[in-house]
Amino acid sequence: MSSLQPIQIDQTLWLLPLDQPREGFRQFISTWLYHDQKIAFVVDPGPTATIPRLVEALRQQGIEKLDAVLLTHIHLDHGGGTGALVEQFPVDRVLCHPQGIPHLIEPTRLWEGSVKVLGDLATMYGPLTPVPAEKLVSTEDVDTLCGRPIQLIPTPGHAPHQVAFAWEGALFLGEAGGVLQETAQGPYLRPATPPAFRRGVFLQSIKTLRELAPSLTRLCYGHFGSSTQPVEMLEQAEEQLLRWLSVVDAHGQEDDLALIERLQQVDPLFARFPLLDADIQQRERYFVGNSLWGMRTEKRS
Repeated sequence: MSSLQPIQIDQTLWLLPLDQPREGFRQFISTWLYHDQKIAFVVDPGPTATIPRLVEALRQQGIEKLDAVLLTHIHLDHGGGTGALVEQFPVDRVLCHPQGIPHLIEPTRLWEGSVKVLGDLATMYGPLTPVPAEKLVSTEDVDTLCGRPIQLIPTPGHAPHQVAFAWEGALFLGEAGGVLQETAQGPYLRPATPPAFRRGVFLQSIKTLRELAPSLTRLCYGHFGSSTQPVEMLEQAEEQLLRWLSVVDAHGQEDDLALIERLQQVDPLFARFPLLDADIQQRERYFVGNSLWGMRTEKRS
């Protein structure tokens, strides 16, 4: 596992990589940290297994407490470590979609469902610790953070409880705009469409973000990195999803390898797949398969 090396994006924004002890699981999971002289918060603290490293990074930044933890959604790789973070570091409050709050207070069902879907990946991410109810605040009840405006945008699709956060020109969008990886020839992008997938819901979420995009200066992806071209990247995310759906609708009976070849032929962003390092390609094959599984088993009702 590589060491945690904070990446400074600008004077107030940092990307904290949370590499995992598995081949290819680098430049994938991360936490976003915003801090200035008056406020400090993180977006998606990551899995339980890397919370000690996150706490160390916060202390190295001179942060003594977090005013908030913002959760785009509660999947293990994004919000699974929230309870452990609250135990190990001072946190004033945790912002979460109301559907996710009961699962953070009593995480047994969330853990059992995660193990069923993820198998040993869930074990790698680490078990869940309950979040004290008094720390949790519904995203439906918040429009400011420490007296400054914050916009919370429901973006169901990747998860029914997913929320994006717009803050001072930056949009923390979880997986609503896909999964990003930089290559020597430009960004690689793929949709994150696990079961239960509904195309209308997902496409509406991207449309909502596209309408907001002209007011933004940066997209902050849950996986991995950022873009200073919000209009273009969200437009391409929508176009990509439509291309993938067209291929799966026509050829969904084929195996994943055949579909990957077809997708590389019609999708210029996914066509950069061969430019990824070999270990990251291996990781991406697994998650591409997960996205195709969602599209194949789509619920149309």
